[in-house]
Amino acid sequence: MDVDKKNGGGLALKMKKKERYNEENPHERGLFIPLIQNETKEERANRILEMMEQSNDRLSRVLEIFNRMSR
Repeated sequence: MDVDKKNGGGLALKMKKKERYNEENPHERGLFIPLIQNETKEERANRILEMMEQSNDRLSRVLEIFNRMSR
């Protein structure tokens, strides 16, 4: 009897999650890079490009440190 109650509660929780995801348009939410309201696609692309350049710079510095350590 207890098992049925637990399973029923889990099912209701899963259904609520599905309803919540169905309400959102998957193209409107950013998975890794948050969306900013009223931002054009070009502005978003420029912002992403800038973030990638900054990340590349940080990785280059880390690699430089490891190269110095291995010498």
